[in-house]
Amino acid sequence: MAETVLLLLLLLLLLLLLLLLLLLLLLLLLLLLLLNYYYYYYYYYYYYYYYYYYYYYYYYYYNYNYYYYYRCCCYCSSSSNYYHCYCYCCCC
Repeated sequence: MAETVLLLLLLLLLLLLLLLLLLLLLLLLLLLLLLNYYYYYYYYYYYYYYYYYYYYYYYYYYNYNYYYYYRCCCYCSSSSNYYHCYCYCCCC
């Protein structure tokens, strides 16, 4: 009888450990999803700010052909009413 109770307690402990492991895995998955969301939010914000800066540049600094933006270099040119910037990664 004592062995049966001990075995049941051991099985219950093992089940609790498995549930705890599952909970930790779910929390890790949730954390990864949140970090991924934050990364894409930051990425979206970065490009939103970049386009805002681009238009700011277009309206106020259109006499210059070259400018730097964070880790990107942009070469801008205008012909007639068309304005274009070519941007690439240039430094770290």
